[in-house]
Amino acid sequence: MTVHKAKIYINNIKISLDENPIVKLAYYKTNSILPSLQAEVDDTIKDLLTDYKPDIYFEEVPKLVSKMESLIIPCEISQGKPANIISILNSANIFMMTTMNNTYQQHKDEININYLNFQYQIDQLVARSIELSIIHQKFIKYGVNTYEC
Repeated sequence: MTVHKAKIYINNIKISLDENPIVKLAYYKTNSILPSLQAEVDDTIKDLLTDYKPDIYFEEVPKLVSKMESLIIPCEISQGKPANIISILNSANIFMMTTMNNTYQQHKDEININYLNFQYQIDQLVARSIELSIIHQKFIKYGVNTYEC
């Protein structure tokens, strides 16, 4: 749900706020943080989009798709270099649209799950990749060598 949709949803609540003090408190607290949440999301997206150039796409996405085809978490381009979040999302989309079915067919005996569970596992793999990439980028930003930990 986008922040805009959340605002619309909050503004259209049909519950009488006076009937339930917990709902009333949640309504006002949520409504009060939406502007700062919107600003934070806008800043994050702006930073992500202004830093992402075609050369990053062509350098990272093929490597990440290859990792996904081998069922390896696509959070790094090479040892010590975290993947760009947009590249992770792009590679996930390409993988899902092109080679996910073939990858499932190749590995279905060893992973022993049905196709829908495989899709779910891939979604989880992508989410975890983004999470690990963000953590890795923060370690680098603050001068922590992740390979000495």
